Amino acid sequence: LLGKIFRATGSIEVPPKEDLPRGKKRTEVLIDSTKRLVDVHPKAVIVSFPEGGTTGKRNGGGPYDIDSFHTGSYVIAASLGLPILPVAQYFDPKDGFELRIFEPLRLKSNPTKDELEHSADQHCQEELRWLKERVSLNS
Repeated sequence: LLGKIFRATGSIEVPPKEDLPRGKKRTEVLIDSTKRLVDVHPKAVIVSFPEGGTTGKRNGGGPYDIDSFHTGSYVIAASLGLPILPVAQYFDPKDGFELRIFEPLRLKSNPTKDELEHSADQHCQEELRWLKERVSLNS
């Protein structure tokens, strides 16, 4: 159902394997879709959830036990020369949502797999540290 909503609104979605064009990989399809969006809307903000799912849902943890980040968003950003602006959100029961914006990153055009994984892991760890601070402050 969520995929139908994404397609109806013109959003970019990770296509199911059975919907991939013959001979194309998911990352290629996402790079193409992102490039088309940026060509039409050069100032678009593209939101990605690099952990690949709802936090805590798949790992059996709490709402701030995020999974390791996948590198797909990093590959797309590097391929298209787009910056990455990591953002974490926390819900404080008393004060509402809090956002933390981390240092932006612009990857080189052809990063190695190790460089991509390092960047993704670094962002994941920064976000986890911040989230754990917020949870402990509000406990």
